[in-house]
Amino acid sequence: MSSQPEVAETRLAAVESLLRSDDPLRGVDHLVVGCSGGGDSIALVDVLRRLCPQLRLTLVHCDHGARPESASDASFVAAFAASLDLQCHIVDAALPASWTGSREAGWRDLRRAAFRAAMHETGADAVALGHTADDQAETVLLNLARGSGLRGLAAMQARVDHDGLVVVRPLLGMRRSELREYAMSRGLEWRQDASNDDVAFSRNRIRATVVPQLEAIAPGVVGNIARLASIVREHESYLEAEAEAARSQLELEEDFPGGVALCGPRLADLPRALAMAVLRQAFGAVRGHVRGMSKEHFDVVLDEVVGGRHGAADIPGIRARLEGEKLRLLPLRDRQLCAPDRGQVS
Repeated sequence: MSSQPEVAETRLAAVESLLRSDDPLRGVDHLVVGCSGGGDSIALVDVLRRLCPQLRLTLVHCDHGARPESASDASFVAAFAASLDLQCHIVDAALPASWTGSREAGWRDLRRAAFRAAMHETGADAVALGHTADDQAETVLLNLARGSGLRGLAAMQARVDHDGLVVVRPLLGMRRSELREYAMSRGLEWRQDASNDDVAFSRNRIRATVVPQLEAIAPGVVGNIARLASIVREHESYLEAEAEAARSQLELEEDFPGGVALCGPRLADLPRALAMAVLRQAFGAVRGHVRGMSKEHFDVVLDEVVGGRHGAADIPGIRARLEGEKLRLLPLRDRQLCAPDRGQVS
């Protein structure tokens, strides 16, 4: 039987290998670490201090005020940071009483805002999160159930830039159980979040019921799903690069502020997957994001507008209009064309 030090060193070596292959910490000197006080984030801090002693770490804990013990969690993280002589930001991140949307999505947005603020205040280069291979598999299954495309199946990345917020996930290739073994072998203490057992949350339901059922059918399913995400991500990266090159050849001059114009016939001649990837980039350029857009919206533009069945169509945030060979994608708000920050234009 392996001793606790041997377990710790084995797990640490596995993380070190992942860091060498993915290199998510390239160019990073100062990290903001999202620290809930749970086992994953506490282990992440310990791993980073051991593998990357040259890194400056600043802990950020978001108190969502959703549980009676949340204040105690915040105090625990503050004491943990103090014991390591690390700077720590405790952030009040409660949702407003009037909130009616998804609490999970709302809390995620509040955490991202807190991370951005901490990076701005401290001059940090990136944010580190303690997501594991189990989190990756759960994300893939959740996105699949919601009807996601390739990007959703690619799920989380070891390093990604969210509009200037660089997020790194050094533990993404490690199983949650392996990380717990590491934490216990190191004698680390952490807080247990009872809400992680609440199956009212979709992710928790997948964790508690779907993954165990799949594991019974196909042992090793978590690793298999995480590997699928990695493969899809490689294909998605290639497609994005091809779409960027194609878009540069298709883009035409557009005078409307915030609008994008493409050559419609040449867009239609592209392979369907590539044409949709080009449109995705163009939609993002007009709207600033592609949230709320589905395959049906892409189909409308390609089949109805570019295909010539209709001269124009409105999709979320965009009016697609074909004028001769020019496909114009114009910013839309309240069914009116609207130049960015300039009000509505008829």
